[in-house]
Amino acid sequence: MSSFENKSVVHPELLQKLITVTAEALKTDTVDPHVPLAEIGIDSLNIVEVIIACEEIYSDFQIDPSELEFDDMTSLADMHNQMISFEMAA
Repeated sequence: MSSFENKSVVHPELLQKLITVTAEALKTDTVDPHVPLAEIGIDSLNIVEVIIACEEIYSDFQIDPSELEFDDMTSLADMHNQMISFEMAA
């Protein structure tokens, strides 16, 4: 069972897609969605892949890219929650 399944997550299937895409970008089996991006090995090249994946995974949400906030300490779960917050605000 993935660690995020033990917590209340809105749209867990979308978070799972983000985890899968990120793991593929890092050439690993899986990543912990609660570990900061820097700690899972995301670099400037990988983050571009992750952002492009977010645009596809969360394409049904009204995302304003200028409102996204993330840095090396942001986790995939944090990114997911930001994406989902756009749906809730709409």
